[in-house]
Amino acid sequence: MSIRIARQHQLRVEGIRADRTRPYRRVSRGLYATGEPDDPDDEWRAQLSARLKQSGPQAVVGLRAAARLHRLDGFRDSTEVDTLTSKPHHARTSKVHRTGTLHDDDIVVVDGFSTTSVARTLVDLGRVVDDEAVELAVESALRGDNPGTPFVWNTTLIDDPHARVVEVRAKTGGATLRRVLQRRPPGARPTGSFAETSLLQGLREVGLGAVRRQVDVRFVSSTGEIVRCLYPDFCFDDRLLLIEVNGAAPRGGATMTADDVERQNLLAKVFRIHVVAGATAVDPRKRRGAAAEIRALVRHTPTMAFPTTVGSIGVVCTPTGFDLYTGNP
Repeated sequence: MSIRIARQHQLRVEGIRADRTRPYRRVSRGLYATGEPDDPDDEWRAQLSARLKQSGPQAVVGLRAAARLHRLDGFRDSTEVDTLTSKPHHARTSKVHRTGTLHDDDIVVVDGFSTTSVARTLVDLGRVVDDEAVELAVESALRGDNPGTPFVWNTTLIDDPHARVVEVRAKTGGATLRRVLQRRPPGARPTGSFAETSLLQGLREVGLGAVRRQVDVRFVSSTGEIVRCLYPDFCFDDRLLLIEVNGAAPRGGATMTADDVERQNLLAKVFRIHVVAGATAVDPRKRRGAAAEIRALVRHTPTMAFPTTVGSIGVVCTPTGFDLYTGNP
């Protein structure tokens, strides 16, 4: 249902204040909405509209609220109603965030709200959240809406936040984003999910940050034709050790579950595979334990030199992953 935001004097003029039978409710000081929200998302949007009205005509949705509108990991259920303005004298609330730099190309329209762009949102988030939360958002933004194609990702977006960090004043949180970007290996693909980013943070916490993500494992025929390509979540190259992060429940029904099983069986011919449940990777209480278990596996798995042969399959380590051949490569 649509929720109309009105100021107190408007409701009084329209007779709503006198007629108690008409449903209206207080959203914030001096601002009311007619009707009842159908769900929490409607209520949040009503509060966001109210905050924008209070924040002045030049204000836009920013920070955590912008991250929610952009559907970035870690902020999809945020209840914050952050707004941002470069014209503080127009604001009727002290809760609006202020900035000295807000260009036209920093603003986009998302779901009807004037909102900071993805790149600008990533810069500003460091004002209100820590490095790990910003990293979740960065990986989500780079990944885009189709995690099933890890070879296709937003390669231009990674340059834009770098430029914004230099351009936008340091007080906006750019230092946080700079640390996150500097920690990413050059050319690294984005993680495939919220759970994978969380596990990556756990691996770093226990001292295992040097791990490749979303590697190419290509099956090559005797004629040199690539017949299949798989993308395991994480890989420790010199140990042929793969880490797979599975969802908390079978995904996509029986067909997709069967595809996952087939994929695991193919990879198991060459690699040692360790599976981490997605719920474990996300839960902060369990994530460190899962990462410590992986560290123990890495320590006790012998290193290998390439090219090598595993069974009847030749293995060549490539810049993006591995090529697997029948017989010696």
